[in-house]
Amino acid sequence: MNSNEKRYYNIYVWRGVEPQLHGPYKNPEERLEAALQIMKAEDARLREDVIFTLTIDAEGEPEVFPYAFAELDARLDAEGHPETESNK
Repeated sequence: MNSNEKRYYNIYVWRGVEPQLHGPYKNPEERLEAALQIMKAEDARLREDVIFTLTIDAEGEPEVFPYAFAELDARLDAEGHPETESNK
C-alpha cells in the first residue's frame, strides 16, 4: 500500500464493550459493503452494537464516524434481510 493513500477500516463494537477492527478496505464503498456483512453476520440490529468508520489519511491522522443504522437498515432491507420485531 502506498503511504500517500488513505486507509479505510470499520470498528465493530459488540454491545459497547468489545471493539473489533476490520479492514483495511480499498475504498469507502468496499468498507460500507463490509459493514453490511458485519450487521448480517452479527444480527447487530437486535442488540446495542455499533459500527464506526475509521479513515486514516496519508499523514496518519485518524477520523472516526458512526454509521447511521437507519441507512444501513434500509440497505439491508432492500437486499432481503429478514424483518425482525425491531425493524418492522
